[in-house]
Amino acid sequence: MKGNGPINRWRRLTLGKKILLSYSVFFLTLLLIIFMFFQQALQENMLFYGTFMEQSNREISSSIDVIFSNSSRIANIHYFDPSIRALLRDEDADDPSKQVQYQEKMSRFISTAILGNRFVIRGTFISPYGQAYSNISTASNSYNKMVMDLADSQNLDDPEDVYYTDVYESTIWMTQYQTISIIQRIYYGKTYLGVVSIDLDYERICEQLDASYSNESSGVIMLIKDDSIIYTSHATGGLDLSALTQSEKDSLLSLVKNESLETGTTCELNGKSCLLSFQKNDETGWIIVQAIPASVFYALTVQNFVMVLVYSLILFLGVTVFSLYYLRRTTHPLTVLDQAITSTGTEAVPLLDIPAAAHNEDEISHLVLHYNEMAKRINDDIQNTYINELHRRQMQVKMLQFQINPHFIYNTLNIISSIAELNDVPEIVTVSHSLSEVLRYNIKGSDIVTVEQEILQVKNYMQIQFVRFPDRFIVDYDISKEASQCTMLKFLLQPLVENSIQHAFTALRPHDHLKISAFLEDGDLFLSIWDDGCGIDDDEVEALNASLHKEYNHFQTDSQNVGIGLRNVNDRIRSYYGNEYGITVESCRGMYTRIEIHIRSCAVPPDNPSREEVAKE
Repeated sequence: MKGNGPINRWRRLTLGKKILLSYSVFFLTLLLIIFMFFQQALQENMLFYGTFMEQSNREISSSIDVIFSNSSRIANIHYFDPSIRALLRDEDADDPSKQVQYQEKMSRFISTAILGNRFVIRGTFISPYGQAYSNISTASNSYNKMVMDLADSQNLDDPEDVYYTDVYESTIWMTQYQTISIIQRIYYGKTYLGVVSIDLDYERICEQLDASYSNESSGVIMLIKDDSIIYTSHATGGLDLSALTQSEKDSLLSLVKNESLETGTTCELNGKSCLLSFQKNDETGWIIVQAIPASVFYALTVQNFVMVLVYSLILFLGVTVFSLYYLRRTTHPLTVLDQAITSTGTEAVPLLDIPAAAHNEDEISHLVLHYNEMAKRINDDIQNTYINELHRRQMQVKMLQFQINPHFIYNTLNIISSIAELNDVPEIVTVSHSLSEVLRYNIKGSDIVTVEQEILQVKNYMQIQFVRFPDRFIVDYDISKEASQCTMLKFLLQPLVENSIQHAFTALRPHDHLKISAFLEDGDLFLSIWDDGCGIDDDEVEALNASLHKEYNHFQTDSQNVGIGLRNVNDRIRSYYGNEYGITVESCRGMYTRIEIHIRSCAVPPDNPSREEVAKE
């Protein structure tokens, strides 16, 4: 009975049945998740509509700002002309001779200021002494009194205080207008200049707001000032705000009055539950209210839910059919791969030849391709290991061919030095001592030395050359203190100095100059050998640098026309420090040659012997 348990039955299923059963469980789980998150989808839909409504409200608020900010700029014309300020402060402006002149001047200024503003009907300035100036010559005393009474009643004492009236009817140029007025006291500095009133055409404002509100929206908007609705958009989405009952108006105004202005608030409008969004316009203090019937986003959510169910069923059927097809294509490469891995021994790893894997981009194809890449790397490593071992044995043979006991040579040089000193032959003493120092330097100690130690061995080598060629070479050393304490590979400079002596100074001259430098730059160590010898042609320098800068490979041979000394030193540098370091050659035919070594700067390690310690050995 144990063998018929659910776990064992699952194990006995084929891969195809396991995949199909897994898809079935996944589909049922998906349906459960859809039902569980149906309510969440409703909330997200409400959030989406709320965000849309807030954005729409901001656009409407921006339109209101544009209308009123452009219009209110008329109140600032006194900043641009001193004569306007003088006119408004003139106590004798009621003089008949001045009154006509002032009225014409102010009318011209106001008309120019409102030119191009299709919302402004009339602009009126009332001086502190009661004189009124307008672009409309028929401005009545009753209108002027209304403006002054509103300015006094609204306590417009601050220059920034602005009052926006309710919509009212006014007659201008013998035409009836629905009007909204902007009333403000004006100042120049602390000097009071009077009151300005700007009358706007309410119908044109409504046209602008209608144009700002998307016709594709499912909701409606309204503007509320204090306790009254001053604007409603066209009826849409089954809502007509002009047909609200008194109780619905009172309920809506109560929400605004109690400052319940959060998006997502619901209210009954036209007998329908509606989602509300509020936006307060800072310029006017008006409240923008947008309403969308709740049935709109409920219907959309249900529609989306049904669509998800239908698409899920189609997807499940499609996945079931295509999974069987791809299952067959999947198992074949896996079987071949399993056989190849099983047959892998100590010899070369076999490559897989599956044409379909080269044309597909799925995981199985990538697995086959990556296996082939891995097998190729393993085979290359096997071949490289074989070549490396062969190369190592060849080098051992060469080393055996030239092997001489260095200690025997060193002791022999000491004997020669002692005999020369006894026979008073200083040249032999100098040569044997310098040569023994060079030999000991190469056979003792670490492969890493300080720059100071390396320069000391160059000096030993040059002592031999001074004896060999008396008074011929002039050598300058320019070694910075910081560079002298850095570490480097042993025996890099001497081969290059020897190379310069052998190849640079071919002509017989009284003196040949060498300059050896070491300095730090950008955290790296640079060493250079400069000579004033015969130099090298530009083409040869370019070819030489190109060969030296090739990526280091310890299997390469010196097939290019590159000096053995340069090549060996460059290969040692790049092998130890990396391919970004090495040797660069700079030369000019008949003038000079400069060989520069670029290596990584390293401080002297604690266990590195000093020059004195080397000398004591």
